Amino acid sequence: MDFMGRFGQVGVLFFFVLSGYVIAFVTDTRQNGFRSYMTARFARLYSVIVPALLIVPILDFIGGHVDMTFYGEYLKPSTYPAIRAFIHFVFSQQLWFLNIQYFSDGPFWSLGHEFWYYLLFGFAMFLEGKRKYLLIILISVLIGPKILLLMVPWLFGVWGYRFHRNKVLSRKIANLIFWGSPILFLIFLPFEDPIDAITRNLIGDDLHKKLMFSRNFVFSYMTAFCILLNIISIKYIEINFVKSGLFKGENFIRYLANCTFTIYLFHFPLLLFYGALLRHSAGSLLDVVLLFGITFISCLFLASFTEKKKHVFKRCINAILNRGRVVYQGVSLWKHRVPGLMRRAVGMGRPGAEDR
Repeated sequence: MDFMGRFGQVGVLFFFVLSGYVIAFVTDTRQNGFRSYMTARFARLYSVIVPALLIVPILDFIGGHVDMTFYGEYLKPSTYPAIRAFIHFVFSQQLWFLNIQYFSDGPFWSLGHEFWYYLLFGFAMFLEGKRKYLLIILISVLIGPKILLLMVPWLFGVWGYRFHRNKVLSRKIANLIFWGSPILFLIFLPFEDPIDAITRNLIGDDLHKKLMFSRNFVFSYMTAFCILLNIISIKYIEINFVKSGLFKGENFIRYLANCTFTIYLFHFPLLLFYGALLRHSAGSLLDVVLLFGITFISCLFLASFTEKKKHVFKRCINAILNRGRVVYQGVSLWKHRVPGLMRRAVGMGRPGAEDR
């Protein structure tokens, strides 16, 4: 499982760049207002987060009782589970220098970044005037530097979409970038630790430690840039087996696209759970294939009840917002009418001319 830790950050950066690209696309083509935009974001997030908050503790409880040694350092102490669940529910697990983990679900940390990127981008796209800039500043102060540092790869994705919308690459240059970007990443890879050491010397050990997943942000930007180049170029390449494969597998790709969030959030707790249950042996290739296969299938199964049901969460969120609007309008009406009624009552109580 250790190799996942080394390349897990690369996976998160790919997730951030792709997320920025997708969000830029939907704001440009589908959502035309802040409410519809944020409702869609909340529905997507909570359709997976709520089940994860309920299921992950159960998986850890059963798996830990079967073989706690397999979990090792991956299962963090989970005191005050209700408080931890609430903190993750409101995306506060990474604010400033917090780093609160929810049981064995290590990947959960990135949603404490992702949500705030959605919100800040929504403010920038849909609000106007002083209110937009005030809210962006307030939220930036609230979330702190750790989250803001990794927003740069997310914005790479936004830029990538806008490049696709407005620019064109020649096939020759696109092929060069497509094949050259992974080679560029491999060239960068040996410099990860030296760059991290330079960053630590510049900002100090204490701040470097507190930044957690953002501590080696310079190398993260370099990695995200390689990912961006690859995403940009793939639209313009002319590689027959790639294009034919994408075309033939379009339905399956779309199916997987609707499962990605569930795979991302559930894969690690499930790997640990099945590893403990099956007495996984890292030295056996068959064991490795079985472990990853059953985890992947389980994630696809869970997706049928999570993000594929996000329309249910969307209806619930809209119902709550509509109820809130009705209450707000009622309160506003009451506040405006009560003073007038009081003035009338006072006026009616005054003695008329005939009473004087």
